[in-house]
Amino acid sequence: MCRVDCSHNKHICTHSRKSTTGTHNAFPFPLGMRIHGIVANEFSMSGEAWNYILPQKSHVHTPVCIFESRGDESLMATWEQDFAKWNSENLETLCAMSVPDTDIVMVHLEHPVVKLLDKKFLEFGTLAPSSQLSNTPNWRQIPRSAFERACQWLRDNILSKSSKTFDLSQLTVHIAKIDGSKFTDLTAGCFSDMTITGTESVQEMNEKKEKFANIVVQMPFNVDIKLSIHYRLSMNSQVMY
Repeated sequence: MCRVDCSHNKHICTHSRKSTTGTHNAFPFPLGMRIHGIVANEFSMSGEAWNYILPQKSHVHTPVCIFESRGDESLMATWEQDFAKWNSENLETLCAMSVPDTDIVMVHLEHPVVKLLDKKFLEFGTLAPSSQLSNTPNWRQIPRSAFERACQWLRDNILSKSSKTFDLSQLTVHIAKIDGSKFTDLTAGCFSDMTITGTESVQEMNEKKEKFANIVVQMPFNVDIKLSIHYRLSMNSQVMY
């Protein structure tokens, strides 16, 4: 597994990720690659899911698209302008606090649920939060059921239709053999380069295979992964590409 430190650019909107020219698998067996946060779309014979499978002894000569966002970019840009802090994972936790032993959630006025319920409070069977009288100026009380339904509405109608947001500080690439075996476990394909005359006895063939296997497991093989990421980054209320 390899990790890329991108902690200074935590949340980006990814348009596409590609395995670019220069990606190379020198191993005598195929390797699978998984990228954290990207849904796998390639499968091995055993059903294992991978983002990309590199055939044995192969080079990538033409960029291969591993992931492409099909979200609404203008919708995501609008969301980032008003609610950049929130995503599908933290809607219920960021600037929202459950009141113990009650069915009430205290929600900050900047929360997207407040903005939604101000416009659609009748649809959710509640009051417009911004119009409530409150002794906590920046917070409003919202029934838990309305709050949860509003969060789900935002996921279904906005976040699921906008471009995918990723935390680059969690970017990891995992590489393994697609059959799940160890790197020292050699399959039949690993012996394709073994010289055979066709006159060997069974014992001679077994000895030749053993010697060849010892050479293979001690040989240095390289795998080079080159990824390009096309993304949109929000910084200081500006969108950068």
